[in-house]
Amino acid sequence: MAAPQYPKPASESLKQVVRDIMSTKGRLYAQIPHPDFADWPSKHLPKKRQAIIGPHLEYKGGTALDIGAYFGAFSLWLDDLGYTVTAVERNKQCVQVIRELRELWGKKFDLFEGSYYDTPNTKHDVIFALNVLHHSLKRKETTEQLEAFLPKLDCKMMIFESHDDGELPMKSAYRPLSPDDFVKLISEKTGLGKVEEIGIDGKRRIFKLKRA
Repeated sequence: MAAPQYPKPASESLKQVVRDIMSTKGRLYAQIPHPDFADWPSKHLPKKRQAIIGPHLEYKGGTALDIGAYFGAFSLWLDDLGYTVTAVERNKQCVQVIRELRELWGKKFDLFEGSYYDTPNTKHDVIFALNVLHHSLKRKETTEQLEAFLPKLDCKMMIFESHDDGELPMKSAYRPLSPDDFVKLISEKTGLGKVEEIGIDGKRRIFKLKRA
């Protein structure tokens, strides 16, 4: 019997879920990692960030946590690179997309559906937090949850993508930190004292944090 070919084609039901997601803005926030969606309009291209991050990745063959996985592009990528991956996503439609993409690609990485504050296992070699943590700064309650969550992270390295400092929602946030002040807070709370800026995607800066 011939080995199955991956990725398998996307189903019409999956395409409809994606249409529903993009219906409000007419495009996706980030491109879906599957050839059947290659021409669908999207704001962010994961491959651009992967090209920036790839040369800086360490601990291959270890464990990785992808916080705010969205459609799972980085979870799939990390899986391909040999990491044992856990994707974390709370949006139910995005979770449905991740599950189906995981099957279409023949992957078996773990998926935790819920807030990253509630992630059961916070000990990993590598943690990805790409353009997600700053949303917690918008309200008092979530800022406090973030500050309680960060010290629980037990990792060797974090890849962190900041927010765009000029965004209106961040200017009116409960704690409107600049990207520099935010990465300093994350460094202090996690104990990842070695901070290196490794690139920029549009107006969003990407940092690598490690233990000093």
